[in-house]
Amino acid sequence: MDLMENISTLDSSYCSRELAPPDVHRTINITNNTEPEAIHSTCSENQKSIHKKINVNVSNDSNDNPLLTQLSEKVAWTKAIELNLITDYSFAVSQNLWSVCAPSSPATAETIESYYKTIVDAIMTADHDTLPHKSFVKHLKPYWTNTVKINHAHMRKRRADWIANGKIHNRNNSFFRAYKDAKRDFRKELELAYNAYMKDCAQKLEESIDSDQKYVWSVLKSRRKQKVICRELRVNGRTYTEDNDICEAWADHFESIFKTDRTLLNPEREQSMKQTIADIRNGFRAVSDNITEFEYDEVYDVCKKLKNNKSTGLDKVSYEHVKYAGKQLQKHLCALFNLIIQNCYIPVDWKSSVIIPLFKGGNKDKTDPNSFRGISLTSCISKIFEKMLVPHLEPLQQNFQHPTQMAYQKFLCSTHASFTMQEVIRHYIERNSKVIVVLMNSMKAFGILLESSFNSMEQTMNACHMLRATTISIMNSGVHPAILNTSTCLKIVNQLAYTRALYGCELWNNLTKSELLLLERAHRFVCKAVQGLPKRSRSDKCTSLLGWLCIECYIDKCKLLFFGRLCRLNSAHLPKQIMMARLLEFKYTCVDNQLGFIPDMYRLFIKYNLLQYVVNLIELGSFSFKNCLEQCSVAKHSQD
Repeated sequence: MDLMENISTLDSSYCSRELAPPDVHRTINITNNTEPEAIHSTCSENQKSIHKKINVNVSNDSNDNPLLTQLSEKVAWTKAIELNLITDYSFAVSQNLWSVCAPSSPATAETIESYYKTIVDAIMTADHDTLPHKSFVKHLKPYWTNTVKINHAHMRKRRADWIANGKIHNRNNSFFRAYKDAKRDFRKELELAYNAYMKDCAQKLEESIDSDQKYVWSVLKSRRKQKVICRELRVNGRTYTEDNDICEAWADHFESIFKTDRTLLNPEREQSMKQTIADIRNGFRAVSDNITEFEYDEVYDVCKKLKNNKSTGLDKVSYEHVKYAGKQLQKHLCALFNLIIQNCYIPVDWKSSVIIPLFKGGNKDKTDPNSFRGISLTSCISKIFEKMLVPHLEPLQQNFQHPTQMAYQKFLCSTHASFTMQEVIRHYIERNSKVIVVLMNSMKAFGILLESSFNSMEQTMNACHMLRATTISIMNSGVHPAILNTSTCLKIVNQLAYTRALYGCELWNNLTKSELLLLERAHRFVCKAVQGLPKRSRSDKCTSLLGWLCIECYIDKCKLLFFGRLCRLNSAHLPKQIMMARLLEFKYTCVDNQLGFIPDMYRLFIKYNLLQYVVNLIELGSFSFKNCLEQCSVAKHSQD
């Protein structure tokens, strides 16, 4: 089995307690039935990875499942840093690995597995001995001060005295009166503590909105609704409510995703894909012979740049475990990675993952498995290995992506992909050509609603609804002018509501007056909500207090910025080529009535006195973006 195929194979996945209640899990083995193949002819039989058929195991005993036990505990890294426990953890890891010797090559599969397990056990032992752990307490109240605690204890004592003396509901009864007085004092103190806590949170939010965005978003996320937990699942007309049945249904659903319907495959296309994969493997074999051993400095540089707060795999080793463990662990990781390369063997745990379903949101049916997006959590150590392997495989990446592929490319995004598709379609429509457009689900693919008829009313209605709904949701989460400063509320709403509702507005062409009126009404609704003003307040006064322009100016700004990004792209990028071709078609009037992005931009160039910059782009190939922004700013203020 090739190393690349070994890396990309998913041997087993686990339905964790996010899918079903915590006392049920099921193992799904999803494997490839092809014959094993070694990279080098020198690889022995015990170094080959043998894949078996799908095997399903169901277990209902949570006590025998180490996965569910480990998932319940998380390391409190912030607390560990504050208490200076990172040094103790690093020392403990070094002590656990001090007497461990790296195996020499060639090594058997059992040797590599044992060496990897030794490294993980050393990390987990040091974790258990030195680091603090945290667990979620649903009833924890951060505003519960000592004064509130004393009043609460006093109230409970008075209530116990009242119950012990007959539980008489009469104001003349001294025990009843004492209990009611204590209860009133407790509630008063609780309200004061809660208001003081919310005031402190609001003050810290206002101070952190520009300096500590991480804290702001952590507070906002904590105030969102609770996570969606699947208590009922409906599959093929059958409803499952029992824990075992839900787990079985989830496992069957994810197994079906990985199965391929052979009747839907094109034999010629399949053969072409196999040939392409074979060419890549042959190229990899040629490169792998020249791959030098990993150096310690490479491991150190990769570990230093690892991000915090990332999910872990089955081994429960996080990026923080590796970052803070010190040089001893990184030396052993370097030795492990070299063994993997030299012996063409991938540890079994690296090919195992935890499948977590994420609810897609909106008004989707929470009992439908298709309303969830499954993600696989793999080992963090395997991800470090992949990060180190990528620079060594750069020769394979030549001409790897098709020009129409926008994903995973610098300076390109889904908006560029949508722009490319729309302009190509409009090019042929303008010439009365027969165009067949198949859009299975552009909203899922690009996040932008596309229609073959290019009717923009639906997307306008969706944008208005989303703008209002998101703003109301933000207000209900505590971002309200009665609690926070208006400028703070404005910044949060701008970053959340407008970015979400007007996503893809760069490609909204030829908006009608009715559509602009609908968008402007939603814009004014948000303006009044942010300031806490009544609905019937004068809109011109509300917008002038904030210094807001009409929503059409916001859309124009997004379009001009997108045009600037297109102009700054390299000439080899397909969106830049299409933009220039459409621009030349418009200049030389190749068709009577050109549609799409360029005519709409021409209107904005005239509106903001920017036409000369576009002429320079066509004639000289240069685009002065800075001067263009200054001219646009002057034109906008002159209109105001």
